[in-house]
Amino acid sequence: MKRLTNRAISFAIIVALLVSMIVPFSAMAAGGSLMKVKGYSTTAASPTPVTSETVNISVEIDNIDDAQISSIYYEIENVTTSPGSPVENKSNKGMKTGPYEVTFNSVKLSAGTNKITFTMGDVSKISSQPAYLTFTPTTNITDLKFNDMLIDDGQMYPKDPMQTAYVITGKSPNATTIQGYLLGQANPITAFRSNNGDFTFIPNRNTDFNMQAGDNIFKIVASNNTNTYNTTKKFIFNNGKPFLFDGALNTGTSPQKLINDPFPQLNQTTANLTGKMKVDLAPGSSTVTQYVYADITVVGGSPATQRVYFSGTTPAPLAEIPAESTSTYKVFNLGSIPLTFPTNRNQTLIVTFYTGSGLVGQAPQQTFTFNYFDPAAPYVTKVTRDLGTDPATNQPVEVALNENGDNEISELPSTFYIYTTGVAPAGSVKAHIGGDATGIAATYVGPDGAQQKWKVQVTSIRDGRAVMSVIPSGMTNGKLDFPLVITSTPYIIPVNFYNNMVIKNAALETPYCTPGTGGTPCLQAKIMNLPASEYANVEVSVNGHVTKLVAGDFRDPKATSTFMLDVNTASSRWTPTDDKKVLLNEGRNTVKINLRLNGTVVTTVQYEIFKFTLPTPGFVGDILPSPLEKFTKAQTPDKYATNANSVSFVGNFVNADSIKMTVRKKDAQGNPAVTFDARNSTNTWNYPATPANGQQNYLNSVGTGAINTASIPLPFTGDVIFEFMISNKTGITETRSITISREPVPYRVIEPVLIKSGKDDVATINGNFVDIKIDIHAAGAAPSEG
Repeated sequence: MKRLTNRAISFAIIVALLVSMIVPFSAMAAGGSLMKVKGYSTTAASPTPVTSETVNISVEIDNIDDAQISSIYYEIENVTTSPGSPVENKSNKGMKTGPYEVTFNSVKLSAGTNKITFTMGDVSKISSQPAYLTFTPTTNITDLKFNDMLIDDGQMYPKDPMQTAYVITGKSPNATTIQGYLLGQANPITAFRSNNGDFTFIPNRNTDFNMQAGDNIFKIVASNNTNTYNTTKKFIFNNGKPFLFDGALNTGTSPQKLINDPFPQLNQTTANLTGKMKVDLAPGSSTVTQYVYADITVVGGSPATQRVYFSGTTPAPLAEIPAESTSTYKVFNLGSIPLTFPTNRNQTLIVTFYTGSGLVGQAPQQTFTFNYFDPAAPYVTKVTRDLGTDPATNQPVEVALNENGDNEISELPSTFYIYTTGVAPAGSVKAHIGGDATGIAATYVGPDGAQQKWKVQVTSIRDGRAVMSVIPSGMTNGKLDFPLVITSTPYIIPVNFYNNMVIKNAALETPYCTPGTGGTPCLQAKIMNLPASEYANVEVSVNGHVTKLVAGDFRDPKATSTFMLDVNTASSRWTPTDDKKVLLNEGRNTVKINLRLNGTVVTTVQYEIFKFTLPTPGFVGDILPSPLEKFTKAQTPDKYATNANSVSFVGNFVNADSIKMTVRKKDAQGNPAVTFDARNSTNTWNYPATPANGQQNYLNSVGTGAINTASIPLPFTGDVIFEFMISNKTGITETRSITISREPVPYRVIEPVLIKSGKDDVATINGNFVDIKIDIHAAGAAPSEG
C-alpha cells in the first residue's frame, strides 16, 4: 500500500510538471509575451505621431536566444495609402541593446499611418503586437553653422580671421528642397542636400551668393510636397577688411537698421547715423590699425562727406569698444553722426576706409541704400515675392525684391505683395511691367501695421529684361522700380547633387533619393519651364552611358516635375548596357542632362561629381637621389645637378596598388630613349617573370611603401628625367618627376677621401707619403694612381 501510494505521488508530480510546461508553449504560440514593441502605440485608433521619416524601434524579447535575433524581421503596412499591402524588410537587422531588448535602427516610414509588425520564423511564425505610427513629414531647420560654428544672431563670422573659404550648413531631414535668400539678392540659392538630411550653402563662390562685409540677413526656406519652413539669421561677415556694422538711422523715434527687412523708410530729411566700425590691426602690432580714417558720404547730401578717425589726437578718434576688440582687429563706437539727405526717393550712403597714405589698390567701401517718402503722399515701401505658405503660421513666406539688382523670375505665374503707406483700401495700386501703360491692378489684402498690403499676380511676360514699376494711386513720385530678368527657358534645379560635388563618405554623401536610408544611388532634380509632354525626351548621361526619363522616374505625385533617376549600374535602360558596370566611379564622374523642346535641344547642363571613397595614393615626403651629398639642387625643387656617373632613389608612398618608374634620356645619337619598371600589389610587387618590352629591373623594394631603386647609370652629359607614378585600384594617380643634370668634371679624386670645408674640398693627411688615386674618365683615360 505504501509502495502504491509512492507510485501515485510520483505520477502526480510528473503530470504537474507537464502541465507547468504547457503554459510557456501556449504563450509562445500566442506570441505576445515573446516580442513586445516599446515606446510606440499598439492601438490602431491612437497611433503615435512622429515627424521624422526614419525612427529607431526597440522590441522587448523573452525566451529568444541570441542566435535567433538575426531571424527577426518586420513588416510595414501603410494603412492610410496602401491598406492590406504589407512590405517585408529582412535586410535591416536588429541589434541587441539590452539583456531583453533588440533595437531596429532607421526604420523608414511613409506619409500616413504605418502599421509595423515584428516577426520571427518562416514556417512557424511568432509575431509581436503591431505598432502604429503616423508620420507627418513636417520640415524644420536646425543646427545652423558657419564654418562649423553655431550661428547666433548678431555675431561675427568666420571666427578665425585667416579663413577665406566659407560654408553655411544645417539640418532639415524631411525637406526635399532647401533654398536661401540673402537680403539684397532676391534670387534664390539652392543648397546641396545630403543623404542624411544635412544641407550646405557655399557663399562667395560666385555672384549668386555674395555676402557683403558687415551685416547680412539670410533667409532659409526648407520645403517638401506638403510643408514649408523658414528661418532668418542675422550675422556679421568678417571678410578681413574694415567695415561698418550694426549701422542705424535715428530720426528721433525708433532707429531703423541700415541692413534690415524692409530697408529704412525715412519720412524726414535728417537723421543721425549710429553703429560700430571694425578695423584690422597692422601686422605685428597690437595697437596700430591698418586704416587711419573713414569718409561717410551722403550722395546729394549737405555736407556731402564727414570724416571719422581711428587714431591720432586731433581730431579726436572714435572710442574703442575693448570688449568687442580682439588680437587681430579693433571695434570702435561710431557715436552719432548727423546726416542731411536730399528729397530724392532713393537715397545712397557710402562708407570708404583710407590708410592715410600709401594705400595700394581699391579702398574698402560699403554702399547702403534706403528710401525717403513724404508722409502726406502715397508711397510704395517694398515689394516681396510669395514663396509658399508656412503651415505653422498659415502665412505666406516672402522675400523682398531688390531695387538695385536683377530679380530673376523663372517660374510663372508668380505672386507678389506690395506694401504701401498713405493708400486707402479703396485706392489703386498697379504694377507696370516693361513699359505697359495699363498695368496689373493689385488686390487689397489688409493692414500691415501702419502700412497697407496688396497682392498682384503676374501670369505672362516676355523673356528678357524688364522693369516692374509699382505705382500707388497714380502718383509716380511714390513709385518703386525693380529690374526683372524673365526667363521661361527650360532648366534644371539639382536637388541632391551639385557641380564639383566631392563624395568622401559613401554612406552619407552619395546622392540618394530616400534621405536617411541609403539604398540605390539616385540623382534627384526638378525640371523647370518644360511641358510635361517633353519629359520622355529628357536625356541623362552618366560617364557616357545614356538613358531617357520614363514615367517611373517621376515617383512623387505631388512633385510632378521632379525626377528620381537610379544610377547604380548600367542596366538595360542605359546605352551602352552593362549590368556589372557601376555608373558612379571612383574619381571624376560627368553627368549631362539635355532638355528638348519640339525635337530640339534647348538646354544642356553638365555636372562633375568626384568620388574619393578609397584612400587617395600619395607620396610621403620627397623622393631623393642617393647618395644625396653628390647631388645639388638646381633652379627648381625637382631638378638636381651632379658629376656622379650613377644615381639611385629613395622615398615612400601610401595607399597605392601599383607603381611605375619611367626613365627618359637620349642615346649616343641624340634620339629619345625610354625605359621603365612597373610593379603592382597583385604580383606582390615582384619583377615580372616575363617583363614587357623596355622594362628594366629598377625598383628594388616597394612592398611596404618604400622606394629603393637600383643604381642607374647616367650619361656622360645632359639631362635624365625620372618619373614615378603611383595608382590605386580605381585609377587615381599621383606623379612625381625628378630631373638629374649630369655635369662631368675633368677629373675626380678617388683617394684620399675629400670632405667639404667651406667652399673647398680638402683631405686629411697624417704622413709624409700618401697614395693618390684619380679618375680622369672625363679626359678619356682610365683611373690612375700616383
